[in-house]
Amino acid sequence: MRGKTRLVALALAILLLSAMAVQAQNLVGIWRSNIPMSIGSAFSEVVFMPNGSFSKTFRYGQVFTR
Repeated sequence: MRGKTRLVALALAILLLSAMAVQAQNLVGIWRSNIPMSIGSAFSEVVFMPNGSFSKTFRYGQVFTR
């Protein structure tokens, strides 16, 4: 009986943690691009969130902006 209780508690904990992870990944979309430049390539990414906000990232060599 004690083993079953531990198993149920473990299953509930895993279910709760996985539900929290799903909520954290609530995104509308991601736009990514690789831009060829004369001395290398640049990488750009825009992440769209459900509330209308967004996050932009641009990387070129060692330069990284957010």
